[in-house]
Amino acid sequence: AEELLGEHPKQWDALRLVASAGLRMGNAVLAAEAYQTLLAHSPDEPALLAGMAVAQFGLSALDASEHLARKALSHDDQHPQAWYCLALVLERTGRMEEADRAFQLAHTVDPNLYPLRPSLSVDVLTDALVEARSGLGTVVHRFYEDVLIRWAEFPVSEELRVTLPPLSPFVEALYDGRPPTSGDPWAQLPSSVRLFTGNLAWGDTRRGALVERIQIALTREAHHWLGLSPVLTESVD
Repeated sequence: AEELLGEHPKQWDALRLVASAGLRMGNAVLAAEAYQTLLAHSPDEPALLAGMAVAQFGLSALDASEHLARKALSHDDQHPQAWYCLALVLERTGRMEEADRAFQLAHTVDPNLYPLRPSLSVDVLTDALVEARSGLGTVVHRFYEDVLIRWAEFPVSEELRVTLPPLSPFVEALYDGRPPTSGDPWAQLPSSVRLFTGNLAWGDTRRGALVERIQIALTREAHHWLGLSPVLTESVD
């Protein structure tokens, strides 16, 4: 499709394919670029507005995502993708009752593709964290001897946009603070690392899978702060 667009930049079927593939691959930048061109041609098509809303959500642009989802629904109030994207924005901005209603509306239209909002109990999360910590490598385990691990529900969209491209709204952990640009990173550790309960609730929450996801999230944040690649850290561990 991209090769075809290289010769015919406004081949609409190819653009739609690239836009949809971008969303499925988690490439929000690619999807947003394709949807932008499509919407310039068909500015009121609900499917395109909903797709662009999802792309903007993936770029952590929650205000833009909400606006586009609501615009899609103004043209088609049964569009499940628009309801679902709106629900994701609402839950991440603390409007839980509205979010649950939007999740329900999407689920009613297409229950197989759009599940209801999940949740995890404190006990399940706490037990999974204890097991995850016991399986961390030596270097990462040492890192968390001095760094507090704390729970939060969702990341703040502004902190996700400090990088280009922005971090995913579904990121499962983030450290607090900025790594030192020089010197020994062990001399200046983050004040804490947050694990996001709302994001951990999405995806595979079976015990083993949840433990592994927490381990991966904690390890990634430690690696990034310490400036260690996974390969280097594995050899050190």
